[in-house]
Amino acid sequence: LILIDEWEDALGLPECGLGGDDLAKRRLDAYAKDTAYGGLSQWYFEDLAMRAGFNVDIEEARGHHCESSCDAPLYHPLSGLAPVAYSEATFTRWATCNNSCLSPIRYFGDGRLECLLNTYKPAEGRFVFAYTEV
Repeated sequence: LILIDEWEDALGLPECGLGGDDLAKRRLDAYAKDTAYGGLSQWYFEDLAMRAGFNVDIEEARGHHCESSCDAPLYHPLSGLAPVAYSEATFTRWATCNNSCLSPIRYFGDGRLECLLNTYKPAEGRFVFAYTEV
């Protein structure tokens, strides 16, 4: 019980503000981080998000190739060649008359999910986040 704090410090936990108060969850997070192999597949990132409590569906973007039909698009319509992470928006805030003209009209999404996936993605990669309303 006393060593869990030291393990979390050594492993850089909790990540992106996703820590919990439950001792069993903290131990599971420490074990998962210590034994993780990593990966580049969409299933790895979906599992990573699921363990953190997010329901994410990642669609890999595939470019045009020699077996594509002539009518097929060259790139994914939302992201070019970056994978798209679909998730439900948990927080929405509309702009008010007190906001500046340069601020977005609507804020949505979950920065914790974006932080988590961007932490584990390859350095040259990027995700495009698409949210659906709950």
